[in-house]
Amino acid sequence: ICVLAALRSYVRPLASVVVAISMIYFLWLYAAAGQPAALRQIAIADLAGLPFLVIAAWLAFAPVRGG
Repeated sequence: ICVLAALRSYVRPLASVVVAISMIYFLWLYAAAGQPAALRQIAIADLAGLPFLVIAAWLAFAPVRGG
């Protein structure tokens, strides 16, 4: 869905929601599993990516300007 969203702007709002659910759910599972060391790098990458996802979602849901 991310590749499609990169090519088609109308998919971006849906993609941002799907990716947010995926990232947050993984972080929740990681915490619930006792933070296994084998998954630590993925959890760090998800945590680091969340601020960028917020910006992307903000832009995806922003009204179109100009034209």
